[in-house]
Amino acid sequence: MEGPVRTLRRPAGAPRWSRVGTVARALPALLLAAAATHGSASAQGLDKISVLNARGQVTPVAGRVLENKLAQVRVERDGKERLYDGLTVVLIVWGETSPAYREGHKFFERGDWQNAADKFAFAADNDERDVIKASARRLAGESLMRLGASDPSRFAQALTEFERFRASFPDNRELPEVRAAQARATLLNGDAGLAGDLYRALFEEGAGNPPRPGYGKLPCLQAGLGAARAYTQAGKTLEAREIYGVLDSGARALLAATPEDAPERPELLALGADAQLGEGFVLIAAGQDNQAVPFFQARLQGADGGADSTLRFGATLGLAEARFGKREYEAARGLFAEVAALDFTDGDRRARALVMLAECYLSLPSADSNAEARKRLSAVTEQYGDTPSARVARETLKTRF
Repeated sequence: MEGPVRTLRRPAGAPRWSRVGTVARALPALLLAAAATHGSASAQGLDKISVLNARGQVTPVAGRVLENKLAQVRVERDGKERLYDGLTVVLIVWGETSPAYREGHKFFERGDWQNAADKFAFAADNDERDVIKASARRLAGESLMRLGASDPSRFAQALTEFERFRASFPDNRELPEVRAAQARATLLNGDAGLAGDLYRALFEEGAGNPPRPGYGKLPCLQAGLGAARAYTQAGKTLEAREIYGVLDSGARALLAATPEDAPERPELLALGADAQLGEGFVLIAAGQDNQAVPFFQARLQGADGGADSTLRFGATLGLAEARFGKREYEAARGLFAEVAALDFTDGDRRARALVMLAECYLSLPSADSNAEARKRLSAVTEQYGDTPSARVARETLKTRF
């Protein structure tokens, strides 16, 4: 049998992936350690499951996964069955899979998204194990999402895969990730209002105490941020303002209950900063730029130098957009340029700054305005094709040049 393939599920509170809302992810150190533990498949083709124990340590378990559900993962070990809480399972290395599934992983790791999507889609239809079919269906959608960065028509195809996952595997442990990816694909496909609804539905799964089984509080709060941003983009300011308020209180409460040395604290701090800034972006969306300027100026003064990049760059972007709305294009240009040049923590934010920087150049005609604007817009389509601003950049390049 060839080498193993893995399916990952972040535990509640694990560090978020490298770009907010995207499907490009970076493994936290915890999962890297677990992956190293399971470097090869056993001769029997057993699945390898990494489970968090009560002390937050990873415990490896070998067996055959019979069910991979939200509430629990059912594993057969030595003829006996064991149940594990779905939120404590952080890594599964599949032992026995179809050739198509293994080939899909090879293409995925090489960045050959088309072949990966094709192989995973085939495995989702033909693998003998339902748990592998579910994983393959999700990965087919994620492969298409990556293709969408250069070919936006693929976002609609990704949506089809995510919808098929939800119809076929409504209680699979990977459902929260699929729902987040579906909302993201909807946003990138051009329907911000519907994306807000999808994110909001996911956000509300974590509103209970405890949340719905299988739904971690932090991922659900992050879905709330996605909902508020999408609603703001769609001009649904009442909905956005409401969610930002709930998000702010929810992030504060979770942060207060989180130890100082917990690995999820940086994520919670960033989430709290985004929630604090939300009201300012709602003001801009409502055309109240005069009120937005002092709002963001105050937040900038409260930012701790470069220590809190979310608050600093988020407030800088907000102030730039408010200045732009007031037609103070020169001031706005300098602020957008700062975010575009220095903020590598949030791809959506940097892409937005680049697009608006291009708009500043177009609003301040000079001999090189068109060339400078085209340069920024092209950078967005080439480097940030999987952000909401890429659609705006493509349309501007098409209509203005």
